[in-house]
Amino acid sequence: MVDAFLYVGDMQDKEGIQFYPTGSCIKQLYEGTPGPCGFRRLLVDIFIRDCSHELLEGCEPPEFFQDLAVALLKDVSLAGPLKGCLYHEREEASKES
Repeated sequence: MVDAFLYVGDMQDKEGIQFYPTGSCIKQLYEGTPGPCGFRRLLVDIFIRDCSHELLEGCEPPEFFQDLAVALLKDVSLAGPLKGCLYHEREEASKES
């Protein structure tokens, strides 16, 4: 899902306008993901790297703004392309005795 989201995010429409997640998209993704996870970090990183403050109008939920504020206060460098592997959630293989 992360890779598909990144793929769509790199696409542009006929007028050359790039896709960015809107408030309803962010709300739906936050409601559909459990707590802190790679997908939520991806949304925050997209906003930090690419989006303007105008896109924040009407955004929900409050957890998104909290995640965004925390990330902005950290010294985060998001130069270059966002890579899906940074946001994939992996379960650790169970260790058998």
